[in-house]
Amino acid sequence: MAEGNAKFSKKEKARFFSIARASANECSAVFDVAKIAEIIDSKEKEKIKKLLYRIICMLSKLIV
Repeated sequence: MAEGNAKFSKKEKARFFSIARASANECSAVFDVAKIAEIIDSKEKEKIKKLLYRIICMLSKLIV
């Protein structure tokens, strides 16, 4: 996040936060696979996914 906030133009910041949001979405998919592979249980997966959802929402608001 520090790199994105150090950018000067709104366009550069928006691009950085958009990339960060895409990465958070990819992390969500990784936890789906971890559940399928039985590395984590359903309760843990849901807890992590809720946190990732909050992060994605925050990043979305920063992309304006």
